[in-house]
Amino acid sequence: MKRIVLIVALVTFYLNGRADWNFDSSNNVLVTPTGLSYYDKELTTNKNGYTYVLLACPSPECGIAYRLQIMDKDGNKKLGRGGKVISSEKNRTWTTWNQYLQKDNYGNVFVAIQDARYDAGNVNYTILKFSEDGESLWKGTALNDGIGHPIEAGLSMLDTPDNGLLCAYSFTDIEAAKDCLHLEKLNKDGSIAWKKEIFQTTSSANPFPFVEKTNGDRALVLWVDKGNINANIIDCNTGDLLYDEPKVVYANGFASPKVMEVVEVMSGPDNGAIISVVDGNQQGRLVYVKNDLSIGLDGDMKGILLEQSDDTALSSTSPAVAYNAFDNTFSCFYKSFDKNNKYSQTIYYQKLDMNGEIKWKGGKTLIPLQTDDQYSFFKIRNIGDGASALFYLKYNNATNTVKGLSATVDNDGNMSEPNVFAATDKIKTGLWVSESLGDNKFITAWDEKLSDGYTLFMQEVDFASTSGMEVSTACAKPVYSDAYYSIDGTKRNGIEKGINILRRADGSIVKIAK
Repeated sequence: MKRIVLIVALVTFYLNGRADWNFDSSNNVLVTPTGLSYYDKELTTNKNGYTYVLLACPSPECGIAYRLQIMDKDGNKKLGRGGKVISSEKNRTWTTWNQYLQKDNYGNVFVAIQDARYDAGNVNYTILKFSEDGESLWKGTALNDGIGHPIEAGLSMLDTPDNGLLCAYSFTDIEAAKDCLHLEKLNKDGSIAWKKEIFQTTSSANPFPFVEKTNGDRALVLWVDKGNINANIIDCNTGDLLYDEPKVVYANGFASPKVMEVVEVMSGPDNGAIISVVDGNQQGRLVYVKNDLSIGLDGDMKGILLEQSDDTALSSTSPAVAYNAFDNTFSCFYKSFDKNNKYSQTIYYQKLDMNGEIKWKGGKTLIPLQTDDQYSFFKIRNIGDGASALFYLKYNNATNTVKGLSATVDNDGNMSEPNVFAATDKIKTGLWVSESLGDNKFITAWDEKLSDGYTLFMQEVDFASTSGMEVSTACAKPVYSDAYYSIDGTKRNGIEKGINILRRADGSIVKIAK
């Protein structure tokens, strides 16, 4: 299928998009062959610039087959077309609420597989390990000695200083009518060091866990407990908990019973953790948990409210968050929208100091209130000197097209001209962005809809400069000439058979049927 190349005016002091690791964003890297379907994906990039890609694919033989692909630092596939099938065991269930990949200290990767190989009536997790060349380093370790349960979900993993792996997940004990939180440590050779249940609650409560690094050989363990998030600290060597009772670190409810859709936990400064959440009132909040489980910022377990408006009709997304060592602040990138009209959206940027004080009352407006486009999949990365790199998808309501965009925001909140990193305007979802590869280079990946389903693409983006541009300039209305498009956004030479979208020079849009 012919791809439409988007030509965008670039600001000379801004950024250069690099793709195929060949500097050309009109030629994104095709990771999966067209026609290869997948239910879910996960990516992680190691310290050497290698990107591991795991795909959960439908399989007529076993239900789900897991494929591993490895992209080297130059954008080349290590495991051939379609990757390598690393598990095709029988599988009767699947959930998106799992972490599948975790890097170790040397650039290898732990891979988690959820399947029913040990008991057709139950599911369990098996941990594999692979090198950058795709070599299998572990035969495979079944968690909990292969003892599964009808429901196991929410796997979270953390590499440990001794090159082992800490695993946490929730399961339902049908006989006891309880949901339990299971923790388990694997040694560097894949053997089990210890395992234990650290929390029980009522059935269907789903205490999904998160594990993050903290001081020494310890780890922060956080988990959902109804409308709260609890936390404790565990010694990775012994499995001993620091506190007899867990601490409540967040207590303001969740916007959805599917909690994993509205909560994100990530590592924070000084070996703490950052919680980004949409609360029970559909408002985005930020919590910083210190390494002793005390609450940072303003010390409130409700978290910092970002959308500080008196208009109760407004809601906001969970913020994308980046820590700035330059000035010891947090940068947040988020959307405010009308609960009664999802098309009415404003995009904001905000900075907070360590006392929870916000820099701009009401937030710094990056994209003013508008109804033409819908914005999603917000990602933010620190690029030094208090500046941030932003990544997001923009869906046009009239043309049913999606752009993948990146921009910078300087320390004063000035946003540069957005740059397109995806070569087409086709429907996209599932945007992912790596951590910095050094020199403010990042890898982006997304699912793009082709005629026969979604296909995974990748693109390297190089922010050559952190210089910003005035928001008024960056957000100015584009200048159009009259142009015709198909209903899927493909540009036409004129009116053709079917539905035609005419975008006039004044920016107005007319639909014409022929």
